Amino acid sequence: MTNAITIAKVIGNLSAAWLLVKMGPKKAFSLALLLIVAGVAGAYESSYPWYVFTRLVMGFGGALIPSTKTRHCTKQCSLVQMLQG
Repeated sequence: MTNAITIAKVIGNLSAAWLLVKMGPKKAFSLALLLIVAGVAGAYESSYPWYVFTRLVMGFGGALIPSTKTRHCTKQCSLVQMLQG
């Protein structure tokens, strides 16, 4: 089961930069949160293939979070430093 999450995180990390450029940090972060919330549906799945699929979705969303937050926080931190300086 953890292999599904690992595979999704690898794919998510490789595609995170592309998504950030295409969508922007706020929309990419929103997509990541949506995918994680959608992955919660796996707790209620009765079939194993759907359970694995929802774990893949959740892993992909979890892989997007660090890259979107890093870029967003860097932008916010530089703005705060500019206003303080």
